[in-house]
Amino acid sequence: MWGLPVILLLASLALFGIAIAQPDSLWSRAYGDNHSDDCIDAILTSRNEYVLAGGRLSLDPYDVFIVKTDSLGDTIWTRTFGYPEDHSWQVALGICELTSDNYVAVGRVDDRDNETIYAFAVCLNPEGDSLWWLSFDYQGRQEFFDCFPTRDGGVVCAGQSYAPDPNGAWMVKISGEGEVLWEQSYGDPDAPGFEEIWSVVQREDGGYALAGNATSYEGVGRDFYLLKTDSLGNEEWRNHYGSGANETSYGMTETPDGGFLLVGYSTLLDNGDFYYVRVDSEGEMMWERLLEANYGNYCWDVKVVENGFILAGSGGTIERNRNHEEFYIIRTDMEGEPIWTTFYGGQSNEDCRSIMVHPDGSYAIAGSTRSFGEASSNYWLVRTGVDPANSIVTLLDPAFPSQFVVGASYPNPFNNSVQLSYSLPRSSQTSIRIYDQLGKQVAELYNGRLQAGQHSLNWDGYGQNSGTYFIRVDAGTMMATQKVTLVK
Repeated sequence: MWGLPVILLLASLALFGIAIAQPDSLWSRAYGDNHSDDCIDAILTSRNEYVLAGGRLSLDPYDVFIVKTDSLGDTIWTRTFGYPEDHSWQVALGICELTSDNYVAVGRVDDRDNETIYAFAVCLNPEGDSLWWLSFDYQGRQEFFDCFPTRDGGVVCAGQSYAPDPNGAWMVKISGEGEVLWEQSYGDPDAPGFEEIWSVVQREDGGYALAGNATSYEGVGRDFYLLKTDSLGNEEWRNHYGSGANETSYGMTETPDGGFLLVGYSTLLDNGDFYYVRVDSEGEMMWERLLEANYGNYCWDVKVVENGFILAGSGGTIERNRNHEEFYIIRTDMEGEPIWTTFYGGQSNEDCRSIMVHPDGSYAIAGSTRSFGEASSNYWLVRTGVDPANSIVTLLDPAFPSQFVVGASYPNPFNNSVQLSYSLPRSSQTSIRIYDQLGKQVAELYNGRLQAGQHSLNWDGYGQNSGTYFIRVDAGTMMATQKVTLVK
């Protein structure tokens, strides 16, 4: 599917950061020693901790390197996985948390001795002990770029495979115990060339959405690529999106209306600019945006926040006139128009790969730094304050809801009890939890499936001290928070 004329693609950088200020930076931490470390992915765990994954350059091989920290960024443990005896090169490209609180990291191993590249998945418990390791070596090229926890306690891993079937796009379902349940490869005879998957999510219907890039239908350049499957990985539909240049999608999130936002970069105007596309639940494009810059910009991650999206990547804008990359964060509204932008970095290149949203509407941003670590590159984690844009309240529409909305809590502050009202545009697995100011969960008000429509519940704050709390509503892949104050 081809995009709109270029003039409609461009989102003006002059719109950034005027109406609503960006959040303040609270702290940052660098991880690693005199090795060269590259962080590729990171997650915020259910225990309000961080796990960062990527690779470490040791004496000869490049090893998987995983770091776990507490909520303040202090290191809990680090783990390194590698095979120095065969001089292989291995790196974790994705990580996720299972429903069992275990972690799964996925990636690739470059076996130099046998001249093959194969995929791996490793499961760690919360203490960092390895529970199982799976290799997928078909004597060709296999790579996992992303993984996602499934509701039955397992995980799906997605990437590319070019042997034995040279289709490219590839997905594998694994149980929580490490048993391979099924695998699927995908090919499109109308789009010769390659296909690769960089992000995967499980849908409310139990199926999966996979996003990445593929050779365009014209056979020249790359397009954004979205594939929808059923619960067993069987293809239901696919679509391409692009402007006629090279477009590569690295990240994707499901939107509150059941559609998707795909993010990455485009070479339409120069070497690379933030490019993102919103599509509906059937894969039809709704709009696309291109943000022009003067130094290669690559968007790696996106999350849904209140009334919009938060995008994270690396690059620099024309206004900053920098000749190196920084962490580059953009907050947009639901139409993709920028609300504010901010940068984090030093005098050398920084590579931002992940952004995580806390229940209070603040962020943690992860990647690699060449400015602040002990080596040429180290893991880097930046913690921000609350995003002022996340405090905007949208009132509920009394008609049938067309989008996910959380209304204002009342009364606030409260003494006896507070009421929360919210609407669901479709039936969703829903949880409502209460967190204190340190991010610790203090109560769970609901956990189950709710039908589409308007809902409300009360929290009495029994047994809690006076102070500020956050009510977090998760419905499928949608999330919103409300800040309330308990006064006794």
